[in-house]
Amino acid sequence: MQLVAGEIDFVHVMSSIHLIFSAKPCFMIVWLRTCRVSARYVGALVADVHNVLINGGIYGYPGTRPNPDGKLRVLYESNPMAMIMEQAGGAGSTGFGRLLDVNPTEIHQRVPTFLGSIDNVFELDQFHKYYDDDDETLL
Repeated sequence: MQLVAGEIDFVHVMSSIHLIFSAKPCFMIVWLRTCRVSARYVGALVADVHNVLINGGIYGYPGTRPNPDGKLRVLYESNPMAMIMEQAGGAGSTGFGRLLDVNPTEIHQRVPTFLGSIDNVFELDQFHKYYDDDDETLL
C-alpha cells in the first residue's frame, strides 16, 4: 500500500485492526473497566506513536490530579508527534481541543496529549466534555 500526496486518510497497514489504547498502565484502570480493548505501553513516546500509526488505536498521556497539565512538553514532545499524526491523517488533542492550537507560554510547558485516528480522538474529546474534572471516579 502506498501513500499518495494530497490524500488525507489515516491508513492502517495491518488487516486485523481493533481498538488499542497506548497509555501508561495506571491511567488505564478506569478505561479498561468499561471497555473491551487491548492495551500496550512501550514507555517511549516515539515507539508508542509508531505503534499507533502501524496498528491503529490511540495514544494517551492525560493530565492527572497531581499533574493537571500532563507530563509531555508542548514544544518538543507533543506538538512534533501531533504534526506527524495530522500529516498521516490522524489527530492530536489535549482532550479539550486541537494540540497544535496550544500557544505555549514557556519553553517547558506541559500539556495532556492524545494522538490517534480522527474518530478515536474525537470520541475521547467528547468523553472529556461529558465528564466533569471534579468527578471522583476519574484519576
